Amino acid sequence: MKLTNTNPKNTLADKNLTVLCLSMLLVLAGCQKEGPAEKAGQKIDTATENTEKKIELLTEKAETKIEAAKEVVDQKATEAKEAINQSTDAAKAELDSAGKRIDQANETAEHKLETGKELIEQKADIAKENIDKTIDASKVKLDDAGNKLELATDKAENKVEGIKESMLDKAKAAGEYLEDSSITATVKAAIANDIIFKASHIEVTTSDGVVQLTGTVDSEPVIGRALEVVGSQKHVKSVKSTLIVSTSAPSTK
Repeated sequence: MKLTNTNPKNTLADKNLTVLCLSMLLVLAGCQKEGPAEKAGQKIDTATENTEKKIELLTEKAETKIEAAKEVVDQKATEAKEAINQSTDAAKAELDSAGKRIDQANETAEHKLETGKELIEQKADIAKENIDKTIDASKVKLDDAGNKLELATDKAENKVEGIKESMLDKAKAAGEYLEDSSITATVKAAIANDIIFKASHIEVTTSDGVVQLTGTVDSEPVIGRALEVVGSQKHVKSVKSTLIVSTSAPSTK
């Protein structure tokens, strides 16, 4: 805002000078109407005195008003300065309080962060321990399962091997039985087709390729012939005979 520096005393003097000039003009105008110069001079002197008195009176009043205004301005300036100082002090106090609150908030936040960090580290350690325990327990279970699997595998292999051997034995026995049965049938057929054995009662059994002859014949030569015929059959390993000569058997001779 632009301020103009005006001196009140100079302004008042200008006003007084203006009033004086107007008064003289009025006096001169009155003199021209009345005529005599003496009366005009007296009137001028009187007007001048009255004007000077009025000017002095106005000057005194103006100085009084100026002094009062100056005191009011000084008082207002002092009050404004005090108000500004109070506002400044209040603002400083508010800033200090805000700074303290900010410091407290920072301390609280740092404390919470530190507490949260410690809590997270504790939980991480607990989780790590639980994971390690779980891994160890899993390893133990895996080892136990591996041992059980190996044991089960061994048992299964043993069972398979036993079954295999049993099946082989059974197959072998079945094969031997079939072979022995085939030998027995072949031997019986050979005996039945030979006329020398018509008067004989010969039983044939075979075990593992060994032919056993039992029964009765009518002579010793028939026994020899029986051994010869049976021994010549395919797959016969050996011949055993308990044949006996029966006197009641009809002779083939």
